[in-house]
Amino acid sequence: MPLYSVNGVLTEHKPTMNVADFGFARGVTVFELARVYHGVPFYVSEHLDRLHSGAAQFGIALPLTRAEIEAQVRHVVASHTGDHAAVKFYLTAGVPETASGLSFGACQGFAPQLLIMVDGVNAQHPEAPYGLAAYQRGQRLKTVAHIRELPSIKTANYGVGFYAARQVAGEAYDDVLFTTPDGLVTEATRSNVFAVIGGQLCTPKQHMLLGITRHVVLKLATQLGLNPQERDVTVADLAEATEVFTTGSIAELVPAGSLNDRPLPHTMDGPVFSRLRAAFTAEIAAHTTAHQHVYQRATAKAA
Repeated sequence: MPLYSVNGVLTEHKPTMNVADFGFARGVTVFELARVYHGVPFYVSEHLDRLHSGAAQFGIALPLTRAEIEAQVRHVVASHTGDHAAVKFYLTAGVPETASGLSFGACQGFAPQLLIMVDGVNAQHPEAPYGLAAYQRGQRLKTVAHIRELPSIKTANYGVGFYAARQVAGEAYDDVLFTTPDGLVTEATRSNVFAVIGGQLCTPKQHMLLGITRHVVLKLATQLGLNPQERDVTVADLAEATEVFTTGSIAELVPAGSLNDRPLPHTMDGPVFSRLRAAFTAEIAAHTTAHQHVYQRATAKAA
């Protein structure tokens, strides 16, 4: 039976939320998601760093210490029996003791809620979680002008991405690629973007969330001697790219097959993508092996 952690209390019952909680009523929720491979969360420390940073920027007091959160993660993850999963964190602003319709600043006495839960992931292929055929074909991307609000905080607000994917792009495209009004590429709805332009591996540097998978890929690219660059990337640059792919916790590395109906030259067989995909697979195995003893102990205690 999967366990949920609500402010440090473990329960088998699905948690509920007070509709007056600003996480629901006003959308003030810090969110994190880390992949879990064979019972071990991948780079969960970096996800928790970002959770703490988002909480601090919003001024939300975490109800647990870092050590207490890490202990809760071990128990929640140990309650899931599958090989692939995702551990999710939802930190809501809470219900204020004193609410004001005149000013958010006048709302006081919040009681934040931290929910930690685990969901199964149906990984269809070791290097293509959503199915090998889709990755071999490559994503069909459409550009949409939009700049993320509060790009340094990962929140549960995916409203613009939801709207753009369904109402602007529609069924003809797999995902949206956001750009600034002057044509700088930022990110997709739930992932970061990489491209090989003039033989150089590049990724955008501003106006987007700095993803943890992006961080890992940059690290691996440096180790491989690819000298990745974080720089401004335009839509015109992508039209000249020899490889384009996105990175995210669940989907991992996903090649792009077209941009605004224009075919892109490589998918999974791209020389840079192939090297990074192999390195990412090896990093998953190494990270899982290095941290498995911690989660094996949690599993034994849970049993």
